[in-house]
Amino acid sequence: MPHIAIATKKTPRLAVEEPQRMTPKPAVKKKLCLTELENQRTALDRSNAMLEMDMSGNILAANDTFLRLFGYKLEDIYDAPHC
Repeated sequence: MPHIAIATKKTPRLAVEEPQRMTPKPAVKKKLCLTELENQRTALDRSNAMLEMDMSGNILAANDTFLRLFGYKLEDIYDAPHC
């Protein structure tokens, strides 16, 4: 929201000044981006049953939602073919 200065003898017109925006330092920006990515990953893990597979279709990882939903333990399905 812009700041408005009242006209005086020294400034005969109204002056509209934009507020200065704080620009995060690059290290802070990077941390904010990582935090956002971590939050997105957490949301995906909580709402989706997901598997991670290699190029051959062997299961490398499964999130807790998948394991609970299908009643598996990771040890039982690790390195097993998806199909």
